[in-house]
Formats: sequence, structure tokens, C-alpha cells
Amino acid sequence: MKKLKVRIPVFLSVLVTVIILVGIFLWFKSRTEQTIENTTRIALEENTKSYALNFYTKINDQLLLLENYGSTFGGINMNDFSQIKAAVISAGSTGIFDSVGVVNKQGRGVDSNGTEVDFSSLSFFKKAVQGKTAADVSSLQKHGKDKSIVLAVPLTQNENVEGVVFGSFSIDELKKLAESIEFIEGSAGVLFKDDGSFIVRTEKTELIPDIVSNFYDFLMFWKVKEKISAEKISSDMAEEKVVTLFYQTGYRQNIAILAPIKISGWYLAFIVPQEVMNYQSRHITGNVLVLEIAVSLSFLLILISLLYVLKNNELMSRTNEKFRIVTNQNQTIVFDYDFERRRLELTGNVAIFNEDGAEIYEGDSIQSLLKLIHPEDSSFVREMNSMRTDIQTSVIREVRLRCVNGLFYWYRLKGSVVRNDSGLAVRFVGNLVNVDEEMNKEQLLQQRAEEDTLTGLLNKGAFENYVSRILATSRNDDLFAFYIIDLDSFKKVNDTMGHLIGDKVLVDAARNLNLIFSENDYVGRIGGDEFAAFLRLSDDAKIVGEKIIEAKASAICSRLNETYSDGINEVTISASVGVAVYPQHGIKYSELFKNADGVLYKAKNSGKNQYKIFN
Repeated sequence: MKKLKVRIPVFLSVLVTVIILVGIFLWFKSRTEQTIENTTRIALEENTKSYALNFYTKINDQLLLLENYGSTFGGINMNDFSQIKAAVISAGSTGIFDSVGVVNKQGRGVDSNGTEVDFSSLSFFKKAVQGKTAADVSSLQKHGKDKSIVLAVPLTQNENVEGVVFGSFSIDELKKLAESIEFIEGSAGVLFKDDGSFIVRTEKTELIPDIVSNFYDFLMFWKVKEKISAEKISSDMAEEKVVTLFYQTGYRQNIAILAPIKISGWYLAFIVPQEVMNYQSRHITGNVLVLEIAVSLSFLLILISLLYVLKNNELMSRTNEKFRIVTNQNQTIVFDYDFERRRLELTGNVAIFNEDGAEIYEGDSIQSLLKLIHPEDSSFVREMNSMRTDIQTSVIREVRLRCVNGLFYWYRLKGSVVRNDSGLAVRFVGNLVNVDEEMNKEQLLQQRAEEDTLTGLLNKGAFENYVSRILATSRNDDLFAFYIIDLDSFKKVNDTMGHLIGDKVLVDAARNLNLIFSENDYVGRIGGDEFAAFLRLSDDAKIVGEKIIEAKASAICSRLNETYSDGINEVTISASVGVAVYPQHGIKYSELFKNADGVLYKAKNSGKNQYKIFN
């Protein structure tokens, strides 16, 4: 009867717990799908905007190269075509362009290959000659060239537009620029113009039928949840809005996110099957179910274990005491080595090294024991041999030893040298302590020492170390830029919406900075809401270095300007940026940091959400 009385509360507790957990699971599952759909849609929109910004940055770098190319024509008479032609052929091409050329205001031009062209009727020329940058597709076909991407910038003399500088490159080069856009498996991507014509598209996908060559023609295949016209889509895109469409092709439900590239009416469409959201929902609810089962089993095991411990408390205490004694014996081994007799005596559980449990080694048998040392720690053997003549009296070092299970473990060797009246070592006495767990933790900490745990960026120490190394080996003609970025209104996010939203702000900022800067640059988090970046300009990019440095700073302010909401409060985050340039503003880390930090606070005091370059 006593056993029955004990078991009834246990079983009732387990039953009630299981019922509660099942109820929680069913409630959670019913609320998950809509939340997952909204969260995934927002994430996809953010990713698409990031892809669009990344692509825009790459194209904008090429436009900067064209602007610099055009600056070399400041002394050319744009009314003398022969003079223009000679200067273009002499200058050659630049960047990724197959050819670069100049067109006068009448539309007559020549490229770096010496081919004369008439652009007077082309749209990109008309836009550029009005003082705007422009881009187009296939504009050079009528001039006998393959399908090309054409970029154009105005050519100014004395602050007046006197012509146009253009550059063309192949569609293949455009695809290379877009290689960083890594769509998830089963999705599709389309780069298209405002008239709907495709520029680049994902190949071999069921989401975009092969017979479709225009984005707006694609609408006839859609069964949109909320009816929306092509005119409405075009209007929203003209206002540079991100447009999200839910539609169906056949039996498949899909999502399309459209984001502006901000270059001559180019847009990026990211198309994802609805299965992505359904998978997320099933994945999360499945994980919750597994977690609840694990919690239930753990709860049951804890109850059973608790009853067992209460019943066998005295026996458990004796067992723990025996385990503690055995553990201590396993962790420490005392040794005594006689140099003269070449005799080593071990005391303790030496069976961890030798199944025979040998405690005394003599002569050649010592060599078999030394073979247990890890090859990378072989210098320990030389240290042992040199002890007889060295003046050292004590040794403390870590060494890896192979145990009977074939694995290496870290041991700390601590010993003292006993010498005779002549100073010659006669004995070496000490102990070996197992420090494997300690050493493994130290190695793990070393690996993580350079990483900021929240954002994954370099931490302050690692960032300074990497930048200092570059500066120490740099040349006088190198060009670097040091950015310090401070988030505006970040404290307000933590105070009004909590640290979870605050952490999301920091993670989003880190992700955006990684998109703005390349893998050759360094990006780190150097404070709570303070970041730093180190831009390394290549030799080719130095000629437009100042423009690239300013473009990166402007991109930081633009990209980090986001509004966050928890449904009740709303805070707009922006960024203030200070920039110092090597070598003009400093040649050491401390100098660049000080100067960039100084103008950062000038940017903050001037109204925030802006950048300033040290002068």
C-alpha cells in the first residue's frame, strides 16, 4: 500500500504535466502560421533590399570610374571631334568595361576601339546629357556589337555638361557582379527595367516560365491573393517602394518581392515558393513538440531520480566518496627520475598509460614511455636531457600524453631538479596533473577571443590588432580609410523596447556593414553600439579613392537608417560616421582612431545621421 501511495502522486503529476504541455503545443501551433508568414515576409523583404543595395554599390563603383575617366577630358575641345577621338583612343579602357568612349552634345561619339557611334537618339544619352547617370541594355546592338550593358555619366567642363562618357560591358560581366546574390534553393531572381524587360534572370526554374520575356507579361500567369494591377505595381516601384506580391501558378503558391536598384529604373524581383514559410512553421512546431517530449521525459526522470536519491542517500554518499578518491588518484601521478641510474619510479594510477600498470621503468624501457608524448611536444624530451647541465631548478609546462585508450590528454608537469655539490642534476622529482579540461577551454577561448559573440564581427582587440598589422607593413603610397560608426538613438531602443530589440538592431547593423564592405576590409564592434571599419583600397581604385571613401560613408548612413517597432513603441535608428584617411590623417592606429572619433562627434553635434571626414 505504501508503494501504491507513493506512485499515485507521481503518476498524477506526470499526467497533468503532459496534458498541460499538449495544450500549450496545440495553442502554439494554431498561432504559429500567421506569425511565421509575417516574420518570413519581413526577413525576405530585408534580404531583397540588402541584395539590391549590394548590387547598386557594385554598379556605382563602375560609375565612379567613368566619372574619373571623364575628368581627364577637362582640357579637350568638345567641338573638335578629331581631338576627342585622339584623346579617347589614347586613354584606352578602364575597369570591367569592354570599351569606354566619349560623345559630344550632338550625339557623335567614339569608343576606345576607335569605332565612331551616333547616340543622338538613344535614351541613355539623352538622360546623361541632361546631367544624370544612366544605364541601359542592348543599346549598342545597332552599332554592330553584342548585347551589352551600357553605363553613362555626364562630362562636365567649367560646371557645364559638354558631353557624355559611356562604358559598355557584357551581360556575363553583369552576372559576375551579381554573383554575391545567393538566392535560397528553389527560389528565383530577376533583374528587370521599369518597362518590364528582363536584364538578368535565374535559369531553369519552374517559378518563371521560359515563354515569358517581360515582367508585366508574367502577371497573366498570376492568381494574386489581393488583386493588384500592373499600373499599381509600376506606380509603387516608381516611388522606390518595396512591393510584396502573393500569387499562384498552377497549384503552387509563391511570394515575389520587388526592390528598386536606384539605377535608371532597374529593379530586383526575388521569388520564393510558399513552401518556405510552411517549412518554417512545420520546423518550429516540430521542434517545440520534441522539446516538450524531452521536458516531459526529463521531468519524469527527475522525479524517479529524486525518489531513488531519498531512499539511498547513505549509499550514494559512500559511492560519491569512493568516486572522489578514485578521481583524485587518476588525476595526479607522482614521479621520481634518477639521472645516474636511468631509473623512473611512478606512484599513482599509472594504468592510464600502461595496461600492465608498470610503476618502475629502467634503461631502454624509459624510451617506450617517452613515445607516449605527442609529436608536437617532442621538445620536452630535449628539455629533460638538458636538465643535467642547465642551471634551472624547477620546471612547469604542459605536455600531451597518449593514454591506453589511444587518445592524447593534456598533463601539467611540475617538478624540481635535485643537484649534488658539483651542481650536477642527480634526480628530478615532481608530479603530473591532468589539466585536459582546462587546456581545452583555453584553446576554445583563444579561438573565440577574436569574435564578438553577438554580431560575429571582430571584437575591439582583434580589430585593433589586424589594423595595426596592416599599418605596420604599409607603404607611403597605400590608401586606407578608417571609419568609426555610432548608432543614434540606440539607448532609446533599449529603454523603450528592451534589450532583445536592441540586440536585433546591433545584429542588423553588423549584417549591413558586412554588405557595404568587402572581404578584404575589416569590420569590428568596438563598443556597445559603436562599430569600426577599415577600408583597403586596391591600386586600381586609388584614382577614385576619395569618391569611394565618401560613397561607403554615405552607404553606411543610408543603410543603417531603419525604424524599429514592437507594436507599441517606434524608434528610428540612424548612424553618425567619422572618417580618417591614411596617410594624410595618421599613420598609426591611435592617430586614425583619434581623428575619426573626433569628427564622429562633430557629425553627432551637427544633427546626426551624417558623416564627416577629418580635415
